[in-house]
Amino acid sequence: MKKVEERIEEITREVAESRGLVLLEVEYFPRKIGSLIRLYLYRKERQVSLMDCEQVSREVELILDEENFMPGSYTLEVSSPGLFRKIKHQQEYALFLNQRIRVLYRDERNNTLDVTGVIFRTGENSLTLDLGEKGLLSVDFKAILQANLAPEL
Repeated sequence: MKKVEERIEEITREVAESRGLVLLEVEYFPRKIGSLIRLYLYRKERQVSLMDCEQVSREVELILDEENFMPGSYTLEVSSPGLFRKIKHQQEYALFLNQRIRVLYRDERNNTLDVTGVIFRTGENSLTLDLGEKGLLSVDFKAILQANLAPEL
């Protein structure tokens, strides 16, 4: 099963990158009848459009059908991650540089804190947020309980 998911990710990453998009995540739910594949795409310069999703979907489907490495049928869903996307992987913080996020984390005293700021910088072990008038805040990645995009609407 892992090989199937890895191949789906390889195919989608190549297709997405050829269209100026970034593959954020692949969700694969194998089933005996009708597996489900969800792909989440991102583009820094502008929103991912419906046309982007349709084009990637068509191209990925063609390759999946041609290679025929998955057992049974499948449903393919392609979308953007949404305005308030949960940040799931450490690498994503660099991708969302200069964007506003909300972070729930534990401080050194084990208190749970909730802050909203702009990603100022990412390092190997920590994230620096610009909290505006409150200055900069560095948060260790290991201390983050939850984070998501928090655009001002």
